[in-house]
Amino acid sequence: QNGRSLDCYVFGRNIEASDASQIAGTKLLSECTYVLSPALAQLYEGDMLPQSFRQNSYRRSILACLSGTDGMAVLQPLAIYAVDAILATIKPEILKNIMFGANISPELEINYSHSDSDSISVSNSSRNGKDNYMVEVIASVCRSIMTDIEVSDGLRHLKYNLVASHAICCATMIDKPAKAAALKLMEHRRRESASFMSQAPSRLTKKLVNDQSEKLDDQSTGSKISIDEDLKMDRIFFDPFCDGDKFAVENIVRKQDGNFWDGPAYISVAKDGDMNDFCKLICSDPSAVGTFQSEEAPYRYAANSAVAHLQLDAFTRLLRDNFDTAALKKQRGYLGVSAFAVFNKKCIEGKKNTDRVLLSPLPSPFNSLLFDEEVSSSASVVSSDIPQTGAIVALVGRAAFPCVCEVSKESDSLFSDGEASAVVSDGIKWQSLWMVLMGKYMILAEPVKKDSGGNGRVITSSPLCCIAAEKDESAEILQSPSPARRLLLTHFSPDTKPPGLFIIDTSDKDELVNNDDVQITRSVMDLWFEDSNAAAKALKALNSRIVKARSRRGHKIREALAQHDKLRFQTLFNG
Repeated sequence: QNGRSLDCYVFGRNIEASDASQIAGTKLLSECTYVLSPALAQLYEGDMLPQSFRQNSYRRSILACLSGTDGMAVLQPLAIYAVDAILATIKPEILKNIMFGANISPELEINYSHSDSDSISVSNSSRNGKDNYMVEVIASVCRSIMTDIEVSDGLRHLKYNLVASHAICCATMIDKPAKAAALKLMEHRRRESASFMSQAPSRLTKKLVNDQSEKLDDQSTGSKISIDEDLKMDRIFFDPFCDGDKFAVENIVRKQDGNFWDGPAYISVAKDGDMNDFCKLICSDPSAVGTFQSEEAPYRYAANSAVAHLQLDAFTRLLRDNFDTAALKKQRGYLGVSAFAVFNKKCIEGKKNTDRVLLSPLPSPFNSLLFDEEVSSSASVVSSDIPQTGAIVALVGRAAFPCVCEVSKESDSLFSDGEASAVVSDGIKWQSLWMVLMGKYMILAEPVKKDSGGNGRVITSSPLCCIAAEKDESAEILQSPSPARRLLLTHFSPDTKPPGLFIIDTSDKDELVNNDDVQITRSVMDLWFEDSNAAAKALKALNSRIVKARSRRGHKIREALAQHDKLRFQTLFNG
């Protein structure tokens, strides 16, 4: 190498021992050294290159590994890490000549049919042929970002690859045609993903064998409430079906300033190719596919697919914006997500599950839907339709049910009527209330002093779509000599502050690695009714309104997905 010093990495095994004769009792130090060949060193350092290259005879196989076609799906994760390392470390002008075929000798070019959806040909020495050469590479990387995985019982789900999306970010830095190709291909991939998710409720109907699992219990009558496709979609996004029994919104990062959200919500769209992750991947079983063994499995696969779609949607929108390519091309070494976060103001660098990731704003309208901003008091702009504490509401003509609740010291200030409608027994204060179902909300109102009974003063309100209600069927209650019965209400929301009278349930809250990680806050409240019949009537009315509210929310999600459900090409996702 003419006395030149080349960059090296440690490779091989080096045994260090104080006494070679007692090697069995020594501590071995294993090291690896990767020595770049002169040709590879020239590529990495950007030195003078040959004027033309010969086409790689294994090119088709390499692209098949990257796109996961031609039986190469098992090798796809490894290929993604390899290509990401190439795109993130070698200079753009070198990549353009080699990976995009700018310097391939015309007489050595060949035509072949690519294994993807369309036949892609490379013509002799024409500009169109060079473009096709580039499109093949970009198309293979784009395909690897979102994979459609078939699991047991014919179920399918989408999986998003953060390293592959980082590779695409690097590829768009090579030249404008590469970015234009990536944008078109990713837009099509996004439409495919939206189509897959918009059809998720209908696939759930086909996969769930037991019809009873597609119905909710109506405890007031012992019957079942049928689940329509809108409610199925709502359950996919708003029940804890994601990995780790998380809600979809718990895969999101958003800052909160006091009781209000501060700025947009973000979702992870890319991460650096990490050597530790790569080593784990090599040592893992490539044939192992994580499966859920329960009746909820179809919902769990659908929920994880929903998060993958949000990531793909956010990433595709991010690609439309311009990075400061001039500054990025000056970066030395590995082009990581931190560089992209610096040179694009819309995205930020963050931490998710201990990984450094690139975060992109959650696409509209999901930014609003997942946080129930239309009905939430924590939105930056609070809707005038939200019932405010202290407002007077008419009870006549509305579904209103008399009840009693325990009042804590923290909630005592919410009431204005003093002791007039309250009873203290054994040191516990009990307050008479009206449970009112009004529009999208459940309201708890106290009787208005010196009123005929036709009005109530709002103490607290909660969106019906955020509530779960059930009758207390514990032995302690059933064996009690008192005829009074209670309903157990649970409020689920990403808001850290629960509605008034609700008490935060801290029994199942996990410790957050990042304070900006969104976490569902569960809060509970008990409402007591005169007898079992009164409790049953209230529960039936409440659950009916809850189902309608959740169906409306699910319908809005389906509408948002349907906007991108019209594909110009045949979908690449099966099922």
